Amino acid sequence: MKAKATMKKWTVMVYMAADNNLDRAALKDIAEMAKVGSTEKVHPVKSPKGGSKAAFHGVNILVQLDREADEKTRRFFITKGGGYWKDCVETFEETNTGNPQVLENFMLWAIEKYPAKRYFLILWNHGGGWWEDPRRLACLPDRSIAYDDSSNGDALDNGELKTALSSIASKLGRPIDILGMDACLMNMVEVAYQLKDCVYVMVGSEEEEPFDGWPYDRVLQVIKNRPGRHPKTIGKEIVREYIKSYQGNGEDLPASSVEGVTQSAIDLRRIDDVVRNLDCLSCELIRSINDDWVLGAITYSWEHSPKFFYKN
Repeated sequence: MKAKATMKKWTVMVYMAADNNLDRAALKDIAEMAKVGSTEKVHPVKSPKGGSKAAFHGVNILVQLDREADEKTRRFFITKGGGYWKDCVETFEETNTGNPQVLENFMLWAIEKYPAKRYFLILWNHGGGWWEDPRRLACLPDRSIAYDDSSNGDALDNGELKTALSSIASKLGRPIDILGMDACLMNMVEVAYQLKDCVYVMVGSEEEEPFDGWPYDRVLQVIKNRPGRHPKTIGKEIVREYIKSYQGNGEDLPASSVEGVTQSAIDLRRIDDVVRNLDCLSCELIRSINDDWVLGAITYSWEHSPKFFYKN
């Protein structure tokens, strides 16, 4: 009889859509993950508050990687000192990372095989946030993430992402604790509003990310060092580590960002308040649009505000 998997505090699930020009970068990031590695052996301990309820600890670090190099999909349980060549636990044929069912299947596998009290999903790829270029609408969506070149550039649009994560939240009986977007342009109010009912905390960049993306050794160490902290606290720490990783390293950063990089953690339980106030402001501006002073103020604000979308 197969032994029941040990419940850990966190399961981190990294959905790596590398069937594109990011293929080699995926191997680098997996190597960073292996500097930290999963907690391989843990035992439930008595709660420090007493009583019979167990306090869980330890972290699972899982990856699903779809590569361009060999048109294979692999799943990994990342160990300390392991990595791409040592930690593969499953290999199967090419998948389409732009298919929401593929993402959902990965998460279901992770939840079944590596259960935890809390779950952290990271989407790794290019991202398009809210923006759609009218010139491209006839062929490919830009409001997407997880682009797959072997599937004619298919990607998860915001609606498909909501569908997949809502299904998982329904199966868990609660929202996913943290959603990380290691991709450009994803931490926007439009995306946050789509996911408000299936995710607690969303971490990502409003600006284009540098090519190196997230510093996975730093990010995962935040969780592994103190897994008992609240998801909001962990989200804030991830933001700090991301920014620190780019300070003074000579990276060619986007010129439109004052600090070079952007990263934020959003409590999606508060996003309704943001949208409600944004709607009020929008309605008032629309009502007054024929006022020359108001129109001038809107135009000036637009022209002098940072623009968060691909420039090309």
